[in-house]
Amino acid sequence: MLAITLKDNTRDLPTPYASLMEVGAKTIETRTWPVPMGWRHHFPLDLLICASKASKSPNAGLAVCVVTLYECDVFKKEHLPDAYCDLYHGYAWKTHELRWLSQKFAVKGQLGLFQIELPPGVTLYTPTVEQIVAAREQLLIDFPA
Repeated sequence: MLAITLKDNTRDLPTPYASLMEVGAKTIETRTWPVPMGWRHHFPLDLLICASKASKSPNAGLAVCVVTLYECDVFKKEHLPDAYCDLYHGYAWKTHELRWLSQKFAVKGQLGLFQIELPPGVTLYTPTVEQIVAAREQLLIDFPA
């Protein structure tokens, strides 16, 4: 499976990007580079979201969730709310179809995109609305505004 590492409340970047993806709030990932052409031919594709080990969150160093990456576009002003950033110049990686892991697992993150296999016994499932609401409430406790 294709994977990417996101910061999740680090000293230099306090926004919990991986956790926001996990609760379905952030649906656009921003990068200075587009999805490589070889992968764009495979859209839509599953993307494993991992939290950086340097993160100061409960998700630090873990695989957090899977989303479907369905489009890569030049970043525009209308992408700002779904990207959870103030201003960005680069590319908008558009995602949907959030799935959670039956069990989070440790991942050695890498720069850029990388391949990883789900460990035996780890499955994907679509969270219920109630689960997402509860996770968002916990996120507000973990990262108060």
